[in-house]
Amino acid sequence: MSKSQIDLSVENIVAVVPAKHPLIAIEEMSLRDGYRFEQTMTVEVGKIEDATEATQSFLGKREPVFKGRRTASKKPN
Repeated sequence: MSKSQIDLSVENIVAVVPAKHPLIAIEEMSLRDGYRFEQTMTVEVGKIEDATEATQSFLGKREPVFKGRRTASKKPN
């Protein structure tokens, strides 16, 4: 397992738990309901600060620096 995989699976539990939740929940749903639920959860995971960091680090071809926070920290005005 690479360092990035360990970061994603262990250090970034804030994103992993909500990402896995739909996989378990949709088993008993209709295809339509399951798809809608999964899409809603995808949007929610995308709001996690570390999701932005994952995208930026991938595009910048660098290792991610995850902070494990659910939302981006607010910048002072």
